[in-house]
Amino acid sequence: MVWSRKRKGSTPLAGLRDALFADASLEEVATRATSPSDDPWSHFAAAQQALSNGDKIGAIQQLRRVQETEGLETRLYLQAWHCLRTQGELPPENIAREVKGVVVEVGLDGSVDLVAGYSDHTARYFNHTGLTGILWDVPEDTEIASLIDALLQAGEAIVENTGPWDRARLPAPPEGMARVNVLTFGGLHFGQDDYGELTRHPLGGPAINAAYALMLALMAKHKALPEQGEDAGQ
Repeated sequence: MVWSRKRKGSTPLAGLRDALFADASLEEVATRATSPSDDPWSHFAAAQQALSNGDKIGAIQQLRRVQETEGLETRLYLQAWHCLRTQGELPPENIAREVKGVVVEVGLDGSVDLVAGYSDHTARYFNHTGLTGILWDVPEDTEIASLIDALLQAGEAIVENTGPWDRARLPAPPEGMARVNVLTFGGLHFGQDDYGELTRHPLGGPAINAAYALMLALMAKHKALPEQGEDAGQ
C-alpha cells in the first residue's frame, strides 16, 4: 500500500492525463495565452515574463490575480496555486486542504482508465483504449453534480489521513494497479495499491466506488445524446 505521506507541521493518454492535475510548470502554462488580454492565461504569461526579468514579487502578484478572478473553472485555480507554491507561496490553512478535485486512475492494457471530478461540478472520463473521452462541463446537472460531490467527499477522508506529496507526480499506475489522487490548493494527496486491494481499503474503496458510479453516469449521459458523432461529449 502506498499513500502520500502525512507529515507533521508515459501512457498513450499522457497529454490528456496531465491536464487533469492542473500542475503544469509556469513556463508551460504561460504559452497558453493567445493575446495580452487573454485572461486568465495572460496572467500566467505575465508571471512568467516577470520571473524572466527577475521580478518574483511581480510574478506572484500576477498569479494571485488568477485566484482573485471569480467564475473560473476549478483547474485554473489549482494551476495558479501550483505555480504559487513553486515560488514559495502557500495557501492559507483554512483553504489549503479543501478537496477541489479527485482523479482516479486504473492501469489497464498498457494504458490507464481515468475518471476525474472537480468542485465546480465538471468531470472527465477517458477510457484506456483512447476510443472514449467525455468532457463534462454541465455543472447544473444535479445527477452528475451529486455523484461528483460523493467522489469529493471520499477524497476528504484521504486528505484527513495523509499529507501532500512533496515530489514530482508519479507516472500513470501500471496494469492491475489503481491510484486515487486528491487535488487541493496545498498539493496532491494520493493512495495507490493493487486494484482489488484498493477497492477494499477504508480510504480507497469509497473513492473507487464513487468514481465508478460517476463513470457509469457519464457514459449513460453520453449515450443519450441525440447525435453520436465524433464530437459527442467533447
